[in-house]
Amino acid sequence: MYNLPIKEYLDLQKKMLSQEKVIEKLSAEKISDEDQKKIKNIIKNSNESDKNFNDFVTMNTLPNQYKGDALRISSYISSSNSYVLTVSQSVDDLLDNTSGGQIKNREINKIIPPKNVNAKEQKKIEKFLEKENITTEMFKK
Repeated sequence: MYNLPIKEYLDLQKKMLSQEKVIEKLSAEKISDEDQKKIKNIIKNSNESDKNFNDFVTMNTLPNQYKGDALRISSYISSSNSYVLTVSQSVDDLLDNTSGGQIKNREINKIIPPKNVNAKEQKKIEKFLEKENITTEMFKK
């Protein structure tokens, strides 16, 4: 009963993170309008997904074995999504200060913050998913 919402949340997150690669595929000369729209869409979907999952966790009486791990998952994924938001805001700021809307790769590299992934938290999440038999593509490479 509780496995499906967790699986769906993580699978959706994986799908959005794979779209994040649009940042890495930028041309040498500029960020296209299409890429800008993709980034904004990723952020919108990420925020909506985070809110829905947080509502699920807080508005339902989850069994004890789920509650802590569901909160851990929510926190971990929200942190990941905040990375995408930071990048997008930096891109928007850079576009505002760039003539002709063209951004060179060296400028993009300056604004992309390092990913701060907590490997220990990820391992705890993976252990929980395995224990509860929740299959997801989220942490597969």
